[in-house]
Amino acid sequence: MEIFSHLTRSSYNVGLLNEETFAWTTASDDRPAWGSIYGAPLGDSAPNSSNKPSSVPDPRLVQFWFVTDRVPVLNSLVPEHGQSIPRNVAFTGDRQTKLTYGAAAVHIPKDHKIGRIEIPKGYSILGIDLFEESPNEDKHFIINHVATLSEQEWDEQLKAQKADTALVFVHGFNTTFEEALLRNAQIVFDLQFKGLSVLYSWSSRGGFENYRYDLDSAYSARAGFIKLLTKFRDDFHIKHVNVLAHSMGNILVLDSLVNSANSSNPVSLDQLIMAAPDVARDLFETQVSVIQKLCGGTTLYASGADKALALSKKLAVYPRAADVPDDGPVILPNMDTIDVTAIGDELLGFNHSEFATNRAVMDDIALLLNRSIHHPPRLTEVRPFPEPPKISTHWRYVP
Repeated sequence: MEIFSHLTRSSYNVGLLNEETFAWTTASDDRPAWGSIYGAPLGDSAPNSSNKPSSVPDPRLVQFWFVTDRVPVLNSLVPEHGQSIPRNVAFTGDRQTKLTYGAAAVHIPKDHKIGRIEIPKGYSILGIDLFEESPNEDKHFIINHVATLSEQEWDEQLKAQKADTALVFVHGFNTTFEEALLRNAQIVFDLQFKGLSVLYSWSSRGGFENYRYDLDSAYSARAGFIKLLTKFRDDFHIKHVNVLAHSMGNILVLDSLVNSANSSNPVSLDQLIMAAPDVARDLFETQVSVIQKLCGGTTLYASGADKALALSKKLAVYPRAADVPDDGPVILPNMDTIDVTAIGDELLGFNHSEFATNRAVMDDIALLLNRSIHHPPRLTEVRPFPEPPKISTHWRYVP
C-alpha cells in the first residue's frame, strides 16, 4: 500500500530512539536520548526523488494511518550532531479536544526478529553520553516519514483504499507518539496484516510518574475513538474492523464501546483483543458482558508478570483485569482468556530480551485475524487449562 506517493500536506522526518530507555528528545520532552536519525526529506510530495510512486514497493516499509488527540508542536528543533535540525511538527503528551490526522512510514530492518523493536544502543552516566551506536537500516527500525493531513484529506485517502478489513491499535500508558509509531509498525509487520492499519494514539505523556495524568487522558480520548469507528462504518464502509488494545488503552476502548452499545446506532467489531488490560477487574467483567453483542469475538491476554501492570497495581486500589492471581484470571462466557504470564514482564511492551516467546502472542493474534479460518486453532504452545480430565476454563501459554 503506497500512502506517501499521494500526500501533499506538511510532513516531517523523525528519528530513532535509544534501545535501553526507549526515549525521545524534542523541545517539549526532557526524557533522555542518545541518538537520532532522519530519513530522506519528504518535501511536499512522495518520499522518492522523482515524486512518483516507486514501481517496486519496499516490502519492509510499513505504511499506516494515525489519529491522535495529542498537542502538536510546530517548527520544533531537534538536536542532531551538535546542530538544531528543524522539523515541521512533533507531538507532545499534552491533550486537546481537536483530533489530528495523518500517515506514517516505518522501515523494518532486515535483521528484525518477530516480537522485537530493534533500535540503536546507547550508554550514558550522569547524563554524559559515553557511547552511541550508529543507526543502520539493516539492523534498526527507522521512522522514515510522518505526514499530517486535514480531516477531509485523510477521509478521502482512506476511502480511496477501498479496504475491506481494518486493524486499530490503541497503545497503553507511558507511551510517547514515536514509541506508538514503532510499536504499530512492528505489530503490522509481524502479523503480516494486509488490511488497513490505523494507530489511535491518545495523549499519554510517556512517564511512569504520569500515571494519573494518563488515566485522565484515556477517558478524554473516548469520543475520538468512537468517531474513528463510526467513520469506518459510515464513511469508509469497512466490513471487518478489529481492535487491539494494550494496558490503559483498554479503558478508553471498553468505556467507548459500552456507550456505543447503549446508543441507538452502535458500532460493531470482528475481534476485540485486550492485551494486559489496566482496568478494574469488576468493571471489566461488567463492561465486556455489555459489549460482547457488538463483537464477533473477544480475547483477553492476561499476565501476572506484566511490568506496566505491576506499577498500576501499586497506584490503583482495585485488582486489575489483566492480573493472574492465585485463583486464576478473569473468565467470562464467550470470551477467550489466555494466561501468558510465562512470556515475561513485557507483554506488548518495550525492550524485549526474549523475542521468541512474544512471537507466540503475535502468531496467536494472527490466527484470530485470519478470516479464512472460521474457528482458528490455538498454537501448540497455547493449551487448555486445567488439563484433562478436569474441565478446562481458559488457555495457558506454555513455553
